[in-house]
Amino acid sequence: IGQLSTALATSKFGIGLLDAKSEIKAAFKNHPSFVKMLHVHTGSQGIGLKMMVEGVKAIVDLAEEINASGDGGSCTVIDIGGGLPVNFASDEYTPTFATYVAALKEGVPALFSGRYSIITEFGRSLSAKAGILASRVEYVKVNGGRRIVQQHIGADLAIRTVWQPENWKLRVDVYNLYEKATDAAEKGDVVARTPTGVLRPLDAATDVQTDVAGPCCLGGDLMCADRALPATVLPLDDCIVLKDVGGYYHSSFSHYNLRSAPPCYLYHATEDRLELLHRGDNINSAHGPYLQA
Repeated sequence: IGQLSTALATSKFGIGLLDAKSEIKAAFKNHPSFVKMLHVHTGSQGIGLKMMVEGVKAIVDLAEEINASGDGGSCTVIDIGGGLPVNFASDEYTPTFATYVAALKEGVPALFSGRYSIITEFGRSLSAKAGILASRVEYVKVNGGRRIVQQHIGADLAIRTVWQPENWKLRVDVYNLYEKATDAAEKGDVVARTPTGVLRPLDAATDVQTDVAGPCCLGGDLMCADRALPATVLPLDDCIVLKDVGGYYHSSFSHYNLRSAPPCYLYHATEDRLELLHRGDNINSAHGPYLQA
């Protein structure tokens, strides 16, 4: 969590309260007309509510001290940042915003005294469960006794999962897109195939330990490693779906290995339709900047 945190004692972010408390107070005193806010951003994924509340309490206590000093300055706005953790293990939203508010009311009652305007910066906790990544399975093989499912989502889209898989462990589902290809189709003949879109269920009795590998040129380009997945995963006929990727995935795409950005769609549930938001790269948009003289 140290590499992801925004609030270590030696962090590059912000001004250390323990290092510069007197300077912060002096700024309110010397510039009372426009220095009006204190801001804290304690965490990111992996920070518990207790630590987040402690961070907010630290700046609210400072604001109370500034306002009671009689030096002429005043703090009227508290920015509590974001950083509410996301539950990547299931569809459940936990911790909830209501739980966080209750913890703040108990631990920092002065924040809700009416003396402060409150600003929040929630991002991933709002959007994570609204996003998925989906890729057709390219091929399935066995190396060293381990089944490897090769597909098209990798470090170009899921850099955090590749970089720190223990902190950004994503759920992986397998969907069957089409009925199993006929012998004629396997021989290359063009035949009609029936769409299914059926989730392949897990079964502890038959599941196979599997690596789901991406397309980028590094051995660690894995969406999951040694994960129990359904026994049947069909190349081309099946689809890999990664869940809870509405934050820090689509927006962090890179052209590593000259990968092309995929299209992005918005699903309208009430109308059961997809709206194209981003067409994805073509050969010119993906490679053009690197080919210009």
